[in-house]
Amino acid sequence: MFASALRLAFVGVLMIGVSAPISAQEIRWRYEYGSARSEAQRAGLPLFLDFSTEWCTYCKKLDVTTFRDPEIVRLLNERFVPVKLDGNREKRLVEVLQLQGYPTLIVAGPDGRILKTLEGYVDAARLREQLGDALAALDNPQWMVNAQQEAVRLVQTGEYPKAVVLLKSVLEDDRQRPVQVLAKRQLQEIENHARRELAQIHSQAERVDPLQTVDRLEALMARYAGTQAALDASAWHAKLIERPEVKTARRRREAAEMLAQARRDFDAQHHLCCLDRCAVLATQYGDLPEGAEAYRLLEAIKANPQWLKAASERLADRLCETYLALAEVWIERGELSLAAETLQRAVAVQGSRHVEAARQRLDQLQGRLQAAP
Repeated sequence: MFASALRLAFVGVLMIGVSAPISAQEIRWRYEYGSARSEAQRAGLPLFLDFSTEWCTYCKKLDVTTFRDPEIVRLLNERFVPVKLDGNREKRLVEVLQLQGYPTLIVAGPDGRILKTLEGYVDAARLREQLGDALAALDNPQWMVNAQQEAVRLVQTGEYPKAVVLLKSVLEDDRQRPVQVLAKRQLQEIENHARRELAQIHSQAERVDPLQTVDRLEALMARYAGTQAALDASAWHAKLIERPEVKTARRRREAAEMLAQARRDFDAQHHLCCLDRCAVLATQYGDLPEGAEAYRLLEAIKANPQWLKAASERLADRLCETYLALAEVWIERGELSLAAETLQRAVAVQGSRHVEAARQRLDQLQGRLQAAP
């Protein structure tokens, strides 16, 4: 009896010793872990969890001392999502976190990853230091912020591949900074969009022509390049295009599209381009009607001297332009002798409008070669 009274007296003295005036500033505690976790993810802020019990003396001491410190109040309200949890009621969380006693303070990233665990009473100075360390670990480098914001803009304009590249660069070190939590969620949203489109293609595949499915997969692969859904679409696409009926359908469509362009070239009197396309059609698609039609276009051009002359002149221009471009590459690489040799070939091309430009460039280059030691 005497011992019980003595213990009660000791607790009373302890509580008197730790009492302090209540500040007008208060921590805006949340009391439900699930909603607080969602809030932290949305805001990209870390969680501050205070596990306590009604009977815990040092939990009460924290409330009337450390948690009344103005700087602690400001930090927790502005930079964290503070959550006060009763250890007797949060059995599942206590078990998962393997808590050994109270109070226990936990700092976690916006995704719930634990950054710090502090057991027992912590004074204001030490807690300020620990909170500062946690924020430093979650600090957002400016380049990451810029990249994440640019990714938001790219998503709004539908430029998903560029956005995916930027978001993956932000997540490369995976330190769970607030900006990285936002980037991870944004990347998942893009993935979800791609997944929904891929699921729709799957659901309709049996009711549409296989070639249409191939086209839709190719569009998805381009639109969401860099996502796992695009990789899955690519694997399915690779299997589809090996099917004989798909190969045949694609080949016929390619021939039809090439012939249509050849006809447009013919009507516009772009005879060299028409000759190029018709030569491919005649040799690679000769077994199809489009190959026979291309052969007739070839014969029509060959039967007209003026058309052949125009095609020859355009071919000379193309050859001379190619030599000029190659010469510039050699010059950039410091291979002046090779550049001069290439320009001599350009000058030798008869009938090109670019011969004079090639000759002037050759004269300049030869002057550099003669001046070289």
